[in-house]
Amino acid sequence: ATQQKHVLEAEAKATTGATFGTTNARKKLYVYRSPTEKMAVKLASFFDATLPRAPNRLAALQTLKNAPLAPIPSRNAVLDRYEQHTRVCQDSMDVVQNCNHIMRSSKVASLVLILAKAFASIHNKGTNEIVSRTNDILRPSVIGFFFGLSALASWLAKKMRREFSFKYENSYRDKDMDKIPRVWKDPA
Repeated sequence: ATQQKHVLEAEAKATTGATFGTTNARKKLYVYRSPTEKMAVKLASFFDATLPRAPNRLAALQTLKNAPLAPIPSRNAVLDRYEQHTRVCQDSMDVVQNCNHIMRSSKVASLVLILAKAFASIHNKGTNEIVSRTNDILRPSVIGFFFGLSALASWLAKKMRREFSFKYENSYRDKDMDKIPRVWKDPA
């Protein structure tokens, strides 16, 4: 919140002519509607009181007035779990690899089941004991159960793997934003 373009510009404007370390830039930017936002008010006051005292902060802000700020990174870049966490955490990478393995294994198991049933159905005319036992074991109810189990395992693994990558697309954000009343002033 302290590096957003409109916040830095407001802080730079507030430091002009202000007594060193006594700006209210953040406090003036937000509209607080309820007593539950006291923590946000205190945090903004803390930033307003301490950030101007940081070494070279005032000089850096004054150079920002005339210079363009760096572009704000996209939400995808900032919120990408894979790049920010999963790729650098070996435990998370192990979970992702296990999920990939489960999804592959469930597909292979389903394929083997289909091929075994097809083989047993084609060679059903003989009196081969292996073929007749395979047909007895691979009844439609058993095949349906294993397909369902395999699909469930694959779906759960895919769902878990998705938790380690970026998933908060704009459509989800827009739905969530509709539920939140306007509390903060828009950074125009």
